[in-house]
Amino acid sequence: MAGNLSKSQLSKMKFDFTDFFKYWSVQIIKSYRNLLTQKKGVQYDKAPSNEPSVQDRKGKDHWMVDTKELYGEGFKSHFTKDKLRVYASKERHSGRYTYMGVPGGHKGQKPYVRRARTERRIKQRRGEQPTYEQLFMWHNKKGYSGIFGRLAKDSKFVKEFSREANKQIKTQLPKEMRKRINVKL
Repeated sequence: MAGNLSKSQLSKMKFDFTDFFKYWSVQIIKSYRNLLTQKKGVQYDKAPSNEPSVQDRKGKDHWMVDTKELYGEGFKSHFTKDKLRVYASKERHSGRYTYMGVPGGHKGQKPYVRRARTERRIKQRRGEQPTYEQLFMWHNKKGYSGIFGRLAKDSKFVKEFSREANKQIKTQLPKEMRKRINVKL
């Protein structure tokens, strides 16, 4: 394709992926949330279990899903016309747990206290809570592929991105060249 275009023609091409990145930032975050719910990494490998002492303290093995706080606060994205970034938030977790399986806790819930299924009280450490970024870093280790840094194994992002780039290239080419271009992956 580039063999028939001059360098000045190539340098004049302008790309704007703003709408594309806006849509895909939401899709990528949805895929990360889905992987968290399934306890899997981007390679669909099983997430490591919490340590037995942590399981006893929390009353569960499944991490970061209980309050659904992570879903609303833990994922952030930023995009411009030529860049997309999906990342873990640097905001701090509230430290709040659910009460008897009620998402988000309840009105009368005391801070740092959660009632486990065994009906005994579990106290969480007081003090400054970790950021969501730190939570992901702690859990994305020991060979686990985690959910940041890569797209999920079956993500269609790369294929769709090349289609969008191809569309934008075609609209900027001279009419006699548009018919000859057909990029397939």
